[in-house]
Amino acid sequence: MLPLKQTYRTTHLTTRSLAKRVFEDLMQMSSSEQVLDFSGIEFASRSFMVQLYSMLAKQRSQARFINMNQNVEQMYRLAVSAWNRPAVMPSNSSKVVVPELMTF
Repeated sequence: MLPLKQTYRTTHLTTRSLAKRVFEDLMQMSSSEQVLDFSGIEFASRSFMVQLYSMLAKQRSQARFINMNQNVEQMYRLAVSAWNRPAVMPSNSSKVVVPELMTF
């Protein structure tokens, strides 16, 4: 288990670089130990959660998240939905869009 507050000495998880550190530390553990403990974490940014979730998804990790408060859990849900949306949205319009050259 990785206790986030104690390990990284913070109550706010805000950067993509911190998400990468968390991921790397988590991957050093055996699969049965891959648990992120969010006890005492007050806030997690969307960029932190998207970065962490995307790396875990690419590895098909079975890591578990425990003790998330409502705000952190909501940000996690946003990250999941951001990761699972299509990269290119289909166009419903048959109209051809021509880019304009802007001068200043």
